[in-house]
Amino acid sequence: MKKLSSLFILLVFAFALVIPFTAHCENPPLTDNAGLLTAENAEHISTLLSEIRETYGYDVAVYTENDNPAESATARADELFLNNGYGMGENNRGLMFYICTGSGKYNVVSYPEGETVLTTEACDYIAERCAPYLNDSDFYNAFLKYYLVTTDLFEKELDGEEFRFGKNPPLIDNAGLLTTQEFVEISDMLYNIRDEYDIDVAVYTENETDNSDAQAKADDIYDYNGYGMGENDRGMIYYVCMSTRNYALSTYPYGETPFSNEACDYLGGLCRQYLSEGDYYSTFSKYAETAELILEKDAGGETLDFDSYAVSSSGEGKHYIALIILLVVIPLALAFGLTAHKQKKMNTAVMQTFAEQYKKPGSMNIEQASDIFLYSTVSKTRRQESSSGSGSHTSSSGRSHGGSSGSF
Repeated sequence: MKKLSSLFILLVFAFALVIPFTAHCENPPLTDNAGLLTAENAEHISTLLSEIRETYGYDVAVYTENDNPAESATARADELFLNNGYGMGENNRGLMFYICTGSGKYNVVSYPEGETVLTTEACDYIAERCAPYLNDSDFYNAFLKYYLVTTDLFEKELDGEEFRFGKNPPLIDNAGLLTTQEFVEISDMLYNIRDEYDIDVAVYTENETDNSDAQAKADDIYDYNGYGMGENDRGMIYYVCMSTRNYALSTYPYGETPFSNEACDYLGGLCRQYLSEGDYYSTFSKYAETAELILEKDAGGETLDFDSYAVSSSGEGKHYIALIILLVVIPLALAFGLTAHKQKKMNTAVMQTFAEQYKKPGSMNIEQASDIFLYSTVSKTRRQESSSGSGSHTSSSGRSHGGSSGSF
């Protein structure tokens, strides 16, 4: 009898736990009324979002439709979440990723407002990470990224880690130099740098510019578009303009980041060769990799030796030496050998000991003599050549930046 009583109590307790859980999960995590996913992909995304519900007790949902009856994407997301049984726990905690194909609008909204770890800033960050796929109509990878980024934020909350959100995406490719996959890969590298070192390492490209001075334009983009992390807005931006074929690196605050003027000169020179060849993925991936290496060395109390690293890590020094030998030294050696061979064949005259043998009889008649200097001394002063500039400078906002600039 006691065993039956214990079993009954356990069943009642389990039932009491299930009832509130199911009551707050009235809707599936994925409602794809717009038909953006195949059945297989929809099932996979639904499974992943259900895992979030079970693991973190947080309703993370996706809702798509072709027409929006509300005034805005935010209003429609609110209406769907609040009036259709979404949310978990006493406060109906949750996150809604809403997409309307008819208007081309989307939004990520968390509930209850201001009472969850997923703040408005976090929602903007999630949407920002999904945007490249949405712009390419790759909805499956957009929802997959939604799941991955949200899960990462929940894990950080559990581990007690601080969330670091920049004010702008670290990569803005207005010139369209990268494919979607390349864009996402470079972005992920730059986001990881932000998260690991709490400093902005950004890239900004455009086809046309309103300022022919690339350094000044890079400074303005940094200052007036909210770049920089932490209280001092620490960071660096790599600006590229395709119409002028100019680039610039701008750092802030001057002298307070690991990105010294020497580092900017090195980064500019390292990336310029890829820019000139039109290999933009290698340009920006090399920029991100090297910037992270500089930060890693700085965190360990070291400074990167740019001279030795240029040759030992990439082999580019050896490459250029081989290129010089191939294009300059070998042709010159061949030309010298051929010329010497022909000269030897033409040299048939026998040299005479005295000049008398070469004088025409009666031609030597000196009437006037003068002293002539056979030697002279010529002094030369090196002319200053133009090159990519680096150093401290003041931007139009009055802030002191470091950096470097050049052309490609």
